[in-house]
Amino acid sequence: MKALGIISLAVLTTILNGWVLCRLWFWFIATTFHTSPLSTPQAIGIAIVLGAMHPQPTQSDSEAEKGIGYHFALAVIRPLLSLGIGYVVHLFL
Repeated sequence: MKALGIISLAVLTTILNGWVLCRLWFWFIATTFHTSPLSTPQAIGIAIVLGAMHPQPTQSDSEAEKGIGYHFALAVIRPLLSLGIGYVVHLFL
């Protein structure tokens, strides 16, 4: 059951990261450099590539003891925080 939760979390956060990248790309890259916006599937693919190239930190014992809810919260809060900050910044463009 825990493995199903981990797989579900990985799939959901990958989709969320791709969607956030899609929005940020449109706000900052496409408008600045007059390029085509990314589709959500393209952004998900780029997020997967970037995630594979980014080293994953090792977990300490105290972090490993925290439940799936803690890791889910971190996985959702980080991209949404980036999106929120990006939204505010793009209002000033």
